[in-house]
Amino acid sequence: ISTIDATPLTNLIRLECQYNRLTSINIAGLAALEYFNCSYNQLPVLTFTGNTYLNILYCTNNLLTSLTITNATHLFWVYCSSNRISNLNFAGSYNLERLYCDGNLLNSLDLSAYTNLHQLDCSFNAINNLNVNGLVLMEDMKCHHNALSVLNLSGLTNLYFFDCAFNQLTTSGLVFSQNEHIAWLYCENNFLTDLSLTTNTDHLYD
Repeated sequence: ISTIDATPLTNLIRLECQYNRLTSINIAGLAALEYFNCSYNQLPVLTFTGNTYLNILYCTNNLLTSLTITNATHLFWVYCSSNRISNLNFAGSYNLERLYCDGNLLNSLDLSAYTNLHQLDCSFNAINNLNVNGLVLMEDMKCHHNALSVLNLSGLTNLYFFDCAFNQLTTSGLVFSQNEHIAWLYCENNFLTDLSLTTNTDHLYD
């Protein structure tokens, strides 16, 4: 299958079309669609119009260069790993809880408005600017294999798992504060000479 036009299926709630050879798919106007998985295809573009109840999106392993899903207030999970994405736009989709955008071409990521985020994986990009300020619900964060020299984790009070390995972080550039629940920490292959975790009260692994 190389092309799908799903627009006549106006009551469609779940669409799974992964592991095909899709180069085009049309889901415009499918207001009832909640779950959409088009991973492992050859899609260069995805357009979301009128998909107001979309909850979960899997579009990993395609040829996407950008991804825009705006004002999707019911969107909770996005998995867009292993594409060629250099731009993500989720403006107005502020209920996002999980974002997996690893293995792309991102160089900047500002997630400070997405205060419901619990899980983030933005590893294996080229990110030199990552803003996670105010993400107090964040529990699992992976940003390894990027180009980060500065990262402020202040106020991420629920952070439990954190992997920032293989970046360019310095001792002054990696800021821990009020991260007392971190139990798993990976920070190898950076430029760190010291690491202060005096506020950590949980048992630290690794």
